[in-house]
Amino acid sequence: MRKDRSRGRIYGLMAVGIVVLLLMGYLPLTAVQGQAGSGFVKEEGKETDMFGGGNIVKIRFGNDAWFGVIYGTEENPNSIVIVSIAQRYLGVAEVYDRSGGKLSSNYPLRVQSIFAMRMNNMFEFNDTNDNGICDYQRHGDGLNKGDFYMHEPIYKGVSLKTAWEKSAVTRTQGENSTTWEFSLTARNLTYTDIGEVNTTGKVLDKLMFRFRLTAHLNEVNSNVPVYKIHIESAGNRENVTDSTRIDNRTYSGKALSYSAKVDHDIEGWDFEEKNTNPHLLLETTSIIGYRIPIGVAKWLKEQFVSGIKGDGEVKFEDENGTTEVLDENNAPANGSMAEHPRRLKNPRIECESNWERTGRLTWLTNVTLTNNGTTTEGQMYFQVQGHRKFLVGGYSGLALYRGFALRAGFSYPAGEIIY
Repeated sequence: MRKDRSRGRIYGLMAVGIVVLLLMGYLPLTAVQGQAGSGFVKEEGKETDMFGGGNIVKIRFGNDAWFGVIYGTEENPNSIVIVSIAQRYLGVAEVYDRSGGKLSSNYPLRVQSIFAMRMNNMFEFNDTNDNGICDYQRHGDGLNKGDFYMHEPIYKGVSLKTAWEKSAVTRTQGENSTTWEFSLTARNLTYTDIGEVNTTGKVLDKLMFRFRLTAHLNEVNSNVPVYKIHIESAGNRENVTDSTRIDNRTYSGKALSYSAKVDHDIEGWDFEEKNTNPHLLLETTSIIGYRIPIGVAKWLKEQFVSGIKGDGEVKFEDENGTTEVLDENNAPANGSMAEHPRRLKNPRIECESNWERTGRLTWLTNVTLTNNGTTTEGQMYFQVQGHRKFLVGGYSGLALYRGFALRAGFSYPAGEIIY
């Protein structure tokens, strides 16, 4: 179809890095042999009902960790979700009963960590104050006019909840790593009018994300925290009455690291004529949390994990150089994550527990803009909107999921071609 405005192409970079430590003595590491991509590391592709459902490209590490990409289909439209779930070791414990008798000298403190980033939608705005981000607050995750308030001019958007075409997956084997590459493409996405515009008959021609998933398996030595824990019986369960960090121990084993690199390709966005400083915001929601199994030793996993920050936290610097730490403890229990957005100073967000970095989100800040054959340099910014607690499940089920959700977004300046 013929566009009444210049076609646009946008390329971006997002990398999510997660490290999983498999400690000697905690897992049967006889199965962890050879290179990444051997029988221990497997690629799977199938349907899923997680995070809204659809299909998934999944890279699995034995039975303890996996990461991958969920995407919508014709039968089950959905946005794209990058997700990793891994059993992590928060430390070891010496466990004593009420009378001081030692029950265990090497009890592993394990928790299943969850990280997921959903690409919700993309919308066009006017960067009126020229700070490179969209100054707005909103209700929910929709694209209706009533979902936005106290905002710079916002014109229209597209929902990424749709059917995606997946390319073939190519696999490259390295000496100690394996890489999987594929793309997800959506075409002819209908705009939702948010401001005073009329997009009847117009569509976003093409939106494509190219993924590069890489897995590494290496030998490591790691200093692990040791805790002294006292418990006492209360009915048919055990309660932690006291816990103290007493030492570190060095363990050897296999370290699994895996990353997802994502290129963004947008073709055919119809920028509004009246938009004097056009930008696009790719809005995301991430969750950082953990799963508490209901069963043996649930008292330890539930009572202990919060005290040693096993649920994790994210750290970043805003544009003023102030370090912010977001975690479950300082997250509101409800609301719409409608804080005033903060522009980040450095192109990274760190995900940490009390003794290790568990992940990192990084991005490119420089973009190449091409208009009418002329190339210039532009700036891409990442903004953090707010965070909120989440709690899913209950003790009547198999597990309790808890943690916090983070709203953020990538803000791009406009151009016929943006790279």
